[in-house]
Amino acid sequence: MREQVKRTVGVPNDGRWKLPADWMWSKASDFSRVVGGSTPRNASDNSNYNSEGIPWITPADLSGYAKATIGIGRRSLAKHVVNRNALVPTGSVLISSRAPVGYCAVAANPLTTNQGFRSLILNESINPFFIRYYVIYSKEYLQANASGTTFKEISGSVLGDLLFPLAPIDIQERVVARVDELFAELDDAEAALSRARSDLATWRKALLKAAVTGELTADWRADNPPTETGAELLARILADRRARWLADPRNRGKRYIEPEEPDTTILPILPTSWVWANLEAFLVGGIQNGLYMSQSAYGTGAPIIRIDDFQPAKARPSAALRRVTVSSTIHDIYSLNEGDCVINRVNSLSHLAKSFMVRKQHLPALFESNMMRAKPSTMMVLDYLETYLASDIGRSRLCRNAKAAVNQASINQTDVNLTPVPLPPICEQIAIVEMISRQLNPANDDDLMSLEKAGSILRQSILAAAFRGELVA
Repeated sequence: MREQVKRTVGVPNDGRWKLPADWMWSKASDFSRVVGGSTPRNASDNSNYNSEGIPWITPADLSGYAKATIGIGRRSLAKHVVNRNALVPTGSVLISSRAPVGYCAVAANPLTTNQGFRSLILNESINPFFIRYYVIYSKEYLQANASGTTFKEISGSVLGDLLFPLAPIDIQERVVARVDELFAELDDAEAALSRARSDLATWRKALLKAAVTGELTADWRADNPPTETGAELLARILADRRARWLADPRNRGKRYIEPEEPDTTILPILPTSWVWANLEAFLVGGIQNGLYMSQSAYGTGAPIIRIDDFQPAKARPSAALRRVTVSSTIHDIYSLNEGDCVINRVNSLSHLAKSFMVRKQHLPALFESNMMRAKPSTMMVLDYLETYLASDIGRSRLCRNAKAAVNQASINQTDVNLTPVPLPPICEQIAIVEMISRQLNPANDDDLMSLEKAGSILRQSILAAAFRGELVA
């Protein structure tokens, strides 16, 4: 049973917003006792902890924690080190007071907390879940009242002076029940959205795989025999590549080297009108690593695209990029051009080798050091090449020789040059891109993300209505 604290006092509308006539604004200290937490003097001493001891909650225990109640944390304190003044009974509201401010849960049993909490021991006329929902809704209000230089913290005295809307206990219970009901419906909807995003990701992978192995266009191919095979197209591309190299005065006196052919014995079998070739065969000029800049250089100047600014086959427009100050010479060397292919060369394995094809909306822009850029031949359909590099098959080929390091991996220019690429005839490349664009609308992802964001906004709207007395009659 929660202890009786001082009498609840307050006034209906002398607070943050107007309340119904039978509600009132009250300071936390008027309906609860504020209790701070405690940490053993020698926190690293293992003898201070005992799994059979008193549950000890820290803010880390509430990080990502979604349940309304908590009864045990990662560690429990040995009884001999428990600060009795920091013990709180069942039904107390635990509020993290720093790092960060605003985590909140209700004690499922008697427990204690570390100094990162200010807990409210409520009087018997207060529903703890009503207070918890208000704290969740008012996180910004709590943070605005926190102070400190190294990190923000809300003190016990400040928390005790903060205003809470209180309704008669029967209305509190009805509000909690209604919010629980609506949030449960939102949980179901968000779970459905999560499944939809997973299904969409699975569908995308399967579709891209079918596209770059010839399965997607099998029926189309039967009805549309090519006038030029992939092998014949490759021969034209290689002849153009050689002619460009020989025409470059910088190569005078040098020996032209043909691109290395891939070992097809380790590659999937393609349709007869397709051919495998290493990516090097399709590149005009060499591959270039990006520009390294210190954080102090960021602020104004030229837009620069970084790893976080793009996903496979999708990148932020130039106007949304951070800016960096560079000399005109550096700007010219590292400026992207329409039709460039940018590939992530250093990252975690899950993000390594993600790529995109530069388009007008991405320019002007420089590219940073964790990326490399190449210029593909315009004698192939660039959207098709982007589709291949975005597929699991393409990325796995790019990463097949990835070098692992602590928390990240890397690929180099040789890895990119020797990445096998399946080359269909031009007419089939165009057909593949058209089929992909029809069946895989990129807006679907944006729509699902918008719905997920809407769910978060809707939760706050529900709580806003709840604490204005609008949710229950």
